[in-house]
Amino acid sequence: MPFLKSTVAKTRQAPEKIRLGVIGCGNMGQAFLKALLSEKILSANQIVVSDLRTEVIDSLQRKWKFSVRDNRQLVLSSQVVVIAVKPPQVELVLKEVKDCFSEGKLILSVAAGITTRFIENCLAPAKIGVVRLMPNILVTVNQGVVAYTPGRFAHQADGLVKRLFQPLGMVIKIREDMMDGFTALSGSGPGYLFYLAEILEKIARKWGFPPKDCRTIVSSLLLGTGLMLKKEKKDAATLKEKVCSPGGTTLAGLAVLERRKLSLILQEAVKAAAERSKQLTR
Repeated sequence: MPFLKSTVAKTRQAPEKIRLGVIGCGNMGQAFLKALLSEKILSANQIVVSDLRTEVIDSLQRKWKFSVRDNRQLVLSSQVVVIAVKPPQVELVLKEVKDCFSEGKLILSVAAGITTRFIENCLAPAKIGVVRLMPNILVTVNQGVVAYTPGRFAHQADGLVKRLFQPLGMVIKIREDMMDGFTALSGSGPGYLFYLAEILEKIARKWGFPPKDCRTIVSSLLLGTGLMLKKEKKDAATLKEKVCSPGGTTLAGLAVLERRKLSLILQEAVKAAAERSKQLTR
């Protein structure tokens, strides 16, 4: 696939010389577009967008002056097409643009639960390169984790994927059969931590702290803990021990969590999310 080879080579240069189309400009699509521009990965005149909502398109044009096309024109004029619509809309979009694709183009899909094989089959008999990606909501603050897996025809696309998505956070390559587990852990993970933050804020309010202070205390707690995990060359169990003093307050609190089997509760939560991800997969 000559285009992919040449595109990978171009990702080592700036500015890029590729034409990128984004179908669907919701929260994820807009976070991606904003990161591309702020990090100067691409310029606005290299990007074409489409979305059913006129208010979204109007806002994007005012902010960044992107070119706007319908889905068919977008695919015809783009070398790389990002599918960022809701999962139930993917098949409809692919049927609409199927005859606009030619071998050498590349699809990057961030639609949850949609496999590379499903997209490839929708576009058959053309052998279109497809890369499936799973970001989490933290990409909206450029601190996300984006897992990706290439399909059968997405040869040598790794460099391009990493170049385009690294501004959103960390990019990792996984097998497609690991996507359900990744979705349950990383995709849904912020929800678990927001739930924990919600509980801690309620506890702080019961102790008399003003709501603003509750938010500051809890957000700083989660942010600082994450930074320590990321920067320290030690695992979580070792760092936990650093907080614990013999006979101290942390051990007293942890003893309750262990007695109430918090680890089993979290395992059940992640397992339930993974099973739901499998049910939604196409």
